[in-house]
Amino acid sequence: MRLSTIVLTVSLTVSLVKAGSDGNLLVNGSFERGPVIGGGNIDVGKGSTAITGWIVTKGNVSYTERDFLASEGTRSIDLDGSTFGGIAQTFLTFPGTRYEVSFDLAANTACPPMVKRLRVAAADKSKDFSFSGSGHDPQNMGWTRMTWSFAAKSSETTLEFLSLDTENGFCGPAIDDVRVETFATPFIRGDVDGDGAINVSDPIRLLGYLFAGDSPPPCSRSADLDDGGSLTITDAIRILLFLFDAGARPSPPFPLCGVDGTPDGLTCDSYPVCG
Repeated sequence: MRLSTIVLTVSLTVSLVKAGSDGNLLVNGSFERGPVIGGGNIDVGKGSTAITGWIVTKGNVSYTERDFLASEGTRSIDLDGSTFGGIAQTFLTFPGTRYEVSFDLAANTACPPMVKRLRVAAADKSKDFSFSGSGHDPQNMGWTRMTWSFAAKSSETTLEFLSLDTENGFCGPAIDDVRVETFATPFIRGDVDGDGAINVSDPIRLLGYLFAGDSPPPCSRSADLDDGGSLTITDAIRILLFLFDAGARPSPPFPLCGVDGTPDGLTCDSYPVCG
């Protein structure tokens, strides 16, 4: 009998998913936490993790506090320190799920080139961006919101920002308020009542909704055992068969938290177990 073995451990997944706040999967996306600057800026070199949550991946970056106005808080990053730099952060993702990257972009106008260029990369994909410093200055940065999306390929993804400047190397593209978000709610298929375990209470919960007028499951997709796009008595039967060693495993995501990329009319409004 499989019943005693179906309690699902998800605490590690939950703790890693909740890296940021307000839906942001990144830690310290506005770069406010890091070493003491003391006014102006400091260069942070390759391999450094001094800026909380981030690692410098190329050359060095300028960690700025008063050189120019940040878009969020008081600190931001100039991707050109004393040379062309890059910075990255790794975070938990669900394979196949699309994520949106958004960030504020401006230019350090203290020296050329006028047009600053950078590349954003994640999951073997990338997009290049540019920003002209024309008409802007340290007190009028012209911060502009940029967005890009990617599909995760593994359980961890590294997001990287790289300067593409080739001139000077001291005044580059400036970034701030970096966010990564997904609008798909992760869940575990078969856990109809959302308590983190699959047991006999789950088919009972589904049958109550189907035939007794009970409220719908908070995450309808978790009750769709065969990923067929609708909830029927067959789904309840399949849970029972699985529990008593007589049926197939639920369709993914199972047994760990994940998302369902199949387009259908079912929703997943809430599933706190997966964060």
